[in-house]
Amino acid sequence: MKNILVISNKAPFDKMHIRESLDTCLIFAAIEQNISWLFKDDAVLALKSGYNLSNSGLKDFF
Repeated sequence: MKNILVISNKAPFDKMHIRESLDTCLIFAAIEQNISWLFKDDAVLALKSGYNLSNSGLKDFF
């Protein structure tokens, strides 16, 4: 089993970078790898609770 670190540093409103990172994490988790997901820079905005993505026209995948 390998340890994998996925790093997100783009804003969640900038295209689909956070969604692609989520998909990457899920793919590696499906093959039973140890996954860590690091949010840094503008990506930490994806962790903010109560944000309504429907106002920005993006799909809420969290």
